[in-house]
Parts: sequence; structure tokens; C-alpha cells
Amino acid sequence: MFDRSNLFTLDYSVVADISVMAICICCSIFLIQSYLRGSGRIKSIIGMMICIFASAITNIFSHALINTNNHNIHVYIFRAMHNLSILGVLILYINYISTPLWLDDKKKKRYLLLAS
Repeated sequence: MFDRSNLFTLDYSVVADISVMAICICCSIFLIQSYLRGSGRIKSIIGMMICIFASAITNIFSHALINTNNHNIHVYIFRAMHNLSILGVLILYINYISTPLWLDDKKKKRYLLLAS
């Protein structure tokens, strides 16, 4: 998949994505162990961690396919999944901060539309 000669193709290194995946796993384990009951807020945080993890995986796969010089539809599918994962993080974060900011449904929808 990645060899030493093309590890930094297009100024990309797989090390950062693997580090992000490891940090997401550690943070998710710590969050699950520290909360006694599963509330909506902890599920939102875990959902954000899953979206970040999925984004890192799809980024690795898309760059691996770019390095093979076999540019087919799979590259675009992985890039779209990467972008949708990042959008999922944004939507979950807006839902997460709507409670402490006391946003009603109208303002919450406005934040979601402006962010998207």
C-alpha cells in the first residue's frame, strides 16, 4: 500500500491519520469508562469520534488509491465519504452545543444551515 519511496506523495503522510485514529480510540474508551449512564450528550461525543475515525480511514484509502495510479471511481467515493464524515462531525457538534447555549429549534436550524 505505502512504501518508503512514496510515503510523502502530494505532501501527505499516513502517520497523521493513524495518530488521529489512535487518539479517537483512546478518547472513546476513556469517555465510555468515565460515564455511568449513556446520555444523549455522551452519544453525541462518541458519534463525533466515530465520524473523525471514519474520516481518517477514508482519507488513508483515498490516498492509497491515488498512489496506485489506478484512478477509478473508488477514489471519488472515498473522498465523498471523507467529506460526509467531516460534515457529520460538524452537525453533531452543533447539536451538542445547542443545549448549553439554550438554542430553540429555529435558531438550531439556522446554525445548521449556515454551517453546511
